[in-house]
Order: sequence, then structure tokens, then C-alpha cells
Amino acid sequence: PTGILFSRSNLMLLVVDAVERRLTILRDPQSARTQTIDLNFEPTLASQSEDGSRIALADWSTGVLVILDSRDGREVQRFSGLEGAHGLLFNRDGTGLFIPIVDQPRIAHVELHRMNFLPDLRLPVAKGVDRLVRTDDGSTGMALTPVDGDATVFVVDFDGHHSPIACSVPSPVARAVADYSAPRFYAASAWEPELYLLADSGELH
Repeated sequence: PTGILFSRSNLMLLVVDAVERRLTILRDPQSARTQTIDLNFEPTLASQSEDGSRIALADWSTGVLVILDSRDGREVQRFSGLEGAHGLLFNRDGTGLFIPIVDQPRIAHVELHRMNFLPDLRLPVAKGVDRLVRTDDGSTGMALTPVDGDATVFVVDFDGHHSPIACSVPSPVARAVADYSAPRFYAASAWEPELYLLADSGELH
């Protein structure tokens, strides 16, 4: 499978297969009841809203973005023009998506209920970012540059009140997670056996 997602809100397991162009939804882990949805694109990216009601699938090569209703797997929205998409991240209330575009210094912002593109989040880095993580409340996140790029990460205000904060780290970051008990992030080095702790202010500890 291309990816596996688990929804804490409704105990739903999603298995995404780009090769077979298929999404399998395991709705009840105890009964193993599944639903298989055939797709007409390669779902190379996947995300689910915090409440579990919406599933986002995208094909980075063709720029197709599809929103499904997780209750029945029905397609409810479709967007185009997102070639080079390199990640999908729902906002805190599930009404929008943040989408980093590879090799471009921006994060696209899609407003779902109006099917509208909002102004991009601009980043002061040439190659852009390729991964996003966010805190539990969804207001703050971290954008990671490619591991073959600069040793820089960005603290991002997803509410749009403040510009992204650039944070220099000793080496490129392979993976990062948010600390749900405090406004900070843990970032693992791609090249060294090191773990960096960054506050949401951008300060490296």
C-alpha cells in the first residue's frame, strides 16, 4: 500500500494503493468489515480530517485532488491544478487543506466548502517544503524542507496571523512530530543520530 491512515475519532482504518488505484476502508476492526473504492487516478497522497468525516486523496503528478465522504466513500469534491503536491494536511475544523508544492516556495491553501483557492503561504526558501505536521489544536505546524536541501524548518501559523518563522537546525530533518502536551516539536536528523526540540516560537533547545 501507498499509505495507511487511522482515524481516532471513528476507529476507521484507510489503506491507500496508488498502483491498483484503490482505497480500502476498514470501518469496524472487530468485524473486519471493509469497503473498497476504485479510483480513476493514482492516490499518491492521502489525509483525513480530524473528525474523520472527510478523506482527501491526491495525485501529485496530475494535480488532481479529490474529497470523499468517509461515511459512504462518495466523491463530494474534485480540484485540479495541484501538480507537484507533496503533502495534504487538513486544517483544524476540516474545512480546508494545506498542500506543499514541491520545488516551489509556497504552501497552497484550499477552502473546501467554497471550492476556492485562498492565498498561498509563502516561504523564504528556494526549493520549498515537502512535509507538514501540526499541533493537536491545528493552529500551529512545522514545514520541513527536503532532506537534500537546506537544514531549515519553518514554524507555520496555519491561522494566517503571522508569517512563517525560519529555524536553522544542525542537519536536514527526516521526520518531525508535534508534542500534544505542549507547543513544541520533535525533529529527527536525517544524517545524524540526533533529535531536535523546537518551541513554536522557533527557538531550538
